Parts: sequence; structure tokens; C-alpha cells
Amino acid sequence: MIALKRVNFLSFLFVFVIGVTLNFLLASANFCPMKQFVYEDALPAFNKQIISDSFEIRLEINVFDVYHSSKHAVVEICLRIANFPLNATGVEFFIEGGGSIKISCERVNDTSFYKGESAHILWKIYGIGEAYPFDSYIMKFIIRRDQIWYIKENERYKLENVNFSISQARSHVRFMGLYTEYLEGMWTTDENYELPTKYRSNELIVTLERKSETPFLQIIFPIILCYVFLGVSLFLDAESKLTERLAIYIALFVFTPSFLLAIQDFLPLRSSLSIPEFLLTNLIISTALFGIFSIIHPILKDKRHPYLLDVSALIIAIFSYVSLYLTFFRTILKLLPLIVMFAPLCFCCLAGFLSIIMRMKMGKRAPN
Repeated sequence: MIALKRVNFLSFLFVFVIGVTLNFLLASANFCPMKQFVYEDALPAFNKQIISDSFEIRLEINVFDVYHSSKHAVVEICLRIANFPLNATGVEFFIEGGGSIKISCERVNDTSFYKGESAHILWKIYGIGEAYPFDSYIMKFIIRRDQIWYIKENERYKLENVNFSISQARSHVRFMGLYTEYLEGMWTTDENYELPTKYRSNELIVTLERKSETPFLQIIFPIILCYVFLGVSLFLDAESKLTERLAIYIALFVFTPSFLLAIQDFLPLRSSLSIPEFLLTNLIISTALFGIFSIIHPILKDKRHPYLLDVSALIIAIFSYVSLYLTFFRTILKLLPLIVMFAPLCFCCLAGFLSIIMRMKMGKRAPN
């Protein structure tokens, strides 16, 4: 029995030593000799180099025009590679984000520098057109890591596990072409006349932010003045000056649809009402309310509460304004568009209440 236990112990010790030795050998080689031979034989030398080496891409985007009515831009995409680690005659890249395009880069003078560019193409821009004239958009350019090919001796080889990045210091996005000054006057650029950009390892994001000063003066400011005139109309007594009041309301009724049609060519692509359309739509509703209450006022002839209908018209106009905003215009979250959207209502109410107060004071001073 003792001899049997000794044999079992020695057998266990022998197997344990052999197992430890084999594990040590396998760990030193990382894989068995047969697998190593097959791997080296199957993997091309180019792929093996690109796994260990990395390179940097200079991405230059030239923007020739921006069509906000269809949310597209005309761009030219240029690629520059200064330290490509492989001895290839050409490299092909696939870029996505606002479209899909293949760019072939050719080797320059037997060096490691490669360059290539696309033709003028349409590239999609993303943004909220409803925020006009405070709208902004982005363009995305994504270089796909799994679709990079190199060319050698007229044969295409796909690169695997590619390690590259987009150069932040040397990449840029600029306006080019005949409309450069026009585009720079419409969209925000930095001191080098370049568009704001954000970088990731294989992605470039361009921001197109509209300069809102000119469209504000052209479109928003006249609408605000109309709201002020609407509020000031309450200074006229609805019983004795009904004709003058209705003349103001009729003029606003004629102006609003005409102005709405005139600005359509300036508005970007949108799925709901833009800020000017929202303000003009509510102006028609408010003008109709003021006109209806003005017509009712002489019929009721309420001597005890002569200002009740005017105050009621203002209050209902406020509720109509807020209801229209909550129904059609909840996508705008930025502070400035919100202020601009509610500024006409504030001016209208301020002018309306001041007009009513002035009428009350003038009524008290008038002789009985």
C-alpha cells in the first residue's frame, strides 16, 4: 500500500513538472512554432509594418458654397500624408459623414509623401433651420479605418489595424472660390478666415454658424416694429376712434402675408416654422383678436369697464403666443433665439398696457 502511494505521488509529480515546463515554453514563444510559421507566411510584409507604425493625415476642406435651402455644401476634400510607413505607389481612403467618397492619394517623387483630392461634391450639413437667423450647422468628415487600401505593382491590398490620426495643427477648413467674400460675410470664421473645427482620431467636425446681425435687421426688426404698432393701437379709443384702429389692423393684415412670402427665399430647409414665420403667424392671430375686440367694444357700450376688452385682448394674445410656441416651436433651446422670439410679445404688451394707462389718465383729466 505504501509502495502504491509512492508510485501515485511520483506520477503526479512527473505530470506536474512536464506541465509547468510546457507552459513556460509556450509563454516564451507566445504561440506554437507551427502557428508562427503559418502566420508569417500568410501575413504580407506591408500589413505587418502598418500594425506597428502610425501616420498622420492632413485634411484640408475647401467650401465653395453653402445651400441652406437644401442643407448641402459644395466642398473639395484634400488629403496630405507626410509619413506614410509603407513603400506603396498609392493609397485609397473612404470618407463618410455627409456623403461617401473614395479619394486616391498618389506618391510624390518616390518619397513617403502622398496627396490626393476629390472633385467638387455635395456634402450634407446638419442643423436646425427653424432657428433662423440664429441657426448653425455641422459638417462631418469621417475617414473609415476599415476601408484603407494601398497599391503596389498594380495590385490592391487592404490594410488592417491601421493606426492614424488627423493633424489638428495642419488641417483646416476654408471658403474658396468666387463666393468667398459672400460666404465669409454670412458665416462665422476665425482670425485666419478658417471655420471652427473639432477633431477626433479619425473624424473632423466643422461648424457653420450664421452671422445674425444682418438678417436680424432685415427681417426680425420690422416684425418687432409691427408688434409695437399693434400695442400702440390700444391708445385709440375703440368707440370714438374705431375707424383709425381698424385701418391699422387692415394695414397689418396686408403687410404680414406679403412679408411672409417675400422672405421665403432667405429661409433654410426646415420641418416646422422658423422664427420669422412663427412671429408673423402670431402677428396675424393677434391682429385678428385686437380687431374683433375693437368691433365688439362699441356694441357692448360698457361704461363701467371701458378698458376691459382691450386688456382681455392683450391677455388672450399672450396665451395664443405661448400656445403657438409650445405647439410648433419647442426645438429652440438656445438663450438668444428664445429672447428674440418673446421680445415682440413683450414690446406689444408693454406698448399696449402703457397705452391703456395713458388713456385712463387722459379720461380722468377730461371734463365731465
